[in-house]
Amino acid sequence: MKTYVGLDVSLKETSICIVDETGVALKEGVVVSDPDLIVEYLAEHSPMAQRVGLESGPTSRWLWRELEARGLPAICIDARHASAALSMQINKSDRNDALGLARIMQTGWFRRVQVKSEHSHRIRALLNARSLLVQMRRDLENQIRGLFKSFGLIIGRANGGVFLKRALDVSQQAPELAGIAGPLLAARADIDRQRLDLERQIKRLARGNAQSRAFMTVPGVGPMTALAFLSGIDDPARFTRSRTVGAYLAFEGEACQTRGMSGSSVSDSICARASCTSTSAPRANGASGSRSGRLPSPKNRRQRAKCWRRRAAH
Repeated sequence: MKTYVGLDVSLKETSICIVDETGVALKEGVVVSDPDLIVEYLAEHSPMAQRVGLESGPTSRWLWRELEARGLPAICIDARHASAALSMQINKSDRNDALGLARIMQTGWFRRVQVKSEHSHRIRALLNARSLLVQMRRDLENQIRGLFKSFGLIIGRANGGVFLKRALDVSQQAPELAGIAGPLLAARADIDRQRLDLERQIKRLARGNAQSRAFMTVPGVGPMTALAFLSGIDDPARFTRSRTVGAYLAFEGEACQTRGMSGSSVSDSICARASCTSTSAPRANGASGSRSGRLPSPKNRRQRAKCWRRRAAH
């Protein structure tokens, strides 16, 4: 008999529900969130499982890879879509969520989520760690600036290694603040050293990958941008057309269409919105916007420049 399984995964325990082809629950249980225990439970109670569904989440990527490696037909679905379906239930519980996921697997009304490879997750973790250190360094610098500013001492504009030198010079003007600013400056210096170490790892990783080296031949693209794009795309085969990559990375322009005027690209949509604003706003001579005062449809660079000039005139 064909069965379908829903897994509601948490950090410690996983609720399991098994349903038949009609959606009737056959077996429910709770096991520790361990792939071997989950596989053992399903081998005993659902050896003919057609689909094993779980929601996308922090641990679902690891669990999905482990279940796939053990031969289970694991499917990761979008948590937002699952939440929309599970919200129809009266009671919210792990047991009911597992039942709802199992019925989603049984009906087939779901969208499969592409789980990225472990290599892409390692790259993303490295980039996120470097970004976190940069943020921590900036927060410390702002704290040090605010500390000195309260006593009338201004560091001024200083980036990179210049900040530490200027902060030490300013601290000499107020020796009573050395006990407060000293630990902050030491922490900032340590964080900066760790940031440089991560950046060296990023550069080595980018140079060792043929695809990222090809990305870096584009002007303005460095190791971090190349690795970020590489980890974001992960598997190029999942994109049927290159145009869909922009929408996936949220680079697609916002559509703006009114009164026969439309814009599809980013720059065109901006000019189209400018046209809408300028048409509806009063003109300089006090007359209301009319058809003759409508801005041209931005089809090329010259018309887009003219569009912005006329908008500034209004």
